[in-house]
Amino acid sequence: YSPQLNEWLAWSNWELWDFYADGSVHLLMRSQESIQDVYPLEELGAILIAYPTGIEAFNPGYFVTDRLANLETVEHLEANIRERAIYAVGRYRSQPGLYKLEY
Repeated sequence: YSPQLNEWLAWSNWELWDFYADGSVHLLMRSQESIQDVYPLEELGAILIAYPTGIEAFNPGYFVTDRLANLETVEHLEANIRERAIYAVGRYRSQPGLYKLEY
């Protein structure tokens, strides 16, 4: 749930949806890769999406995606807006860990 936008994000393995307070629903995207986790970055107008093998930023206004990182696995995704950092729990070069991307 995003209190700034008063809307909810929901996803299945292959689709990302936006639910609005008035009850309307909008399909934001369909993916070729299974969606693992989603994290909204409201201040940037973007959404972080974790896939089994990497992290992408998605701009729903322009329907543009950018690959931010390739990992062997991604289990969880989160961001710290004040630090301007994205954190991912997963595996990179066979090493499990907590990985940080600055933006």
